[in-house]
Amino acid sequence: MKIFYKYKIVESSTTATPYRDHHEELAGNTDIDFPKTKEEFFDKFLYQFHGGRTAALDRLCKSMIVEKNILSVASGNFAVELKYEELSGCNIVCSDQYAPRWLEQTKKLFPNLKFTEIDVLSDVPKFQYDAILAFSLIYLFNNKDLGAFFKFSYDSLHSDGRLYLDVSSAETTSGSIFHNFFIPIESNIIALFKSFRHGRRFKVIKTMHGWHHNEQELIRIALDNSLEFVDKKVDGFDVDFARSPLLQRLAKYKFGRYFLNLIGRAMPFNVILIFRKKSIKI
Repeated sequence: MKIFYKYKIVESSTTATPYRDHHEELAGNTDIDFPKTKEEFFDKFLYQFHGGRTAALDRLCKSMIVEKNILSVASGNFAVELKYEELSGCNIVCSDQYAPRWLEQTKKLFPNLKFTEIDVLSDVPKFQYDAILAFSLIYLFNNKDLGAFFKFSYDSLHSDGRLYLDVSSAETTSGSIFHNFFIPIESNIIALFKSFRHGRRFKVIKTMHGWHHNEQELIRIALDNSLEFVDKKVDGFDVDFARSPLLQRLAKYKFGRYFLNLIGRAMPFNVILIFRKKSIKI
């Protein structure tokens, strides 16, 4: 487990934003004009949201989630779950630690939306499910939190049930070089250039965004809670490069996209680990 930092170029008077504020954005708790149609909803919160990440997860998970009775934890703005239901016909219960600001507005567009408040670190599950989806969540957790989360997942699953865990930018050597060296160096060079160009000082704000977890570490903690690793799915080989203005320019060219996709295979952004509930608890 390593701390994951984000770097943002701002004018010198700007202060840092805590990494948990990013979770507020994912949860739909920021001020925004709420969509008036289902099409606008998916366009805003799925296909154009968060650098295309949720769209990549959609492509990935359509082909692998076969269970019909599913609990989604930390559902955020519900866009991914609602799209899965539309495409697959499965039954998804969305959940989060508290109800998002836009819950009632979303229900007006999607009357069949099911939501319940759940704290996966402390609550005792009231029901069991065939599968659990956990996207954009564990970057908030340290190892102690992970143990509590895996215990909750075990207790929430039927026998042989599956946990689909989005690791998102799992800890890798290539990823560490990109996030800890390339991005801060590039950010400081751009800030210096902007300062000269605009005649006022720009700086780089470094904020803690959460934790990167090693896959083997996750598999071990899950097994300690009687969840057995069974499979791994990867996608989004060029998503992380959107953090770099230089690489974004490169991606405008066909060769650039091919090159980034090639080297990105060593640091995929969408990493989903699949665990199965063991019949005998360890």
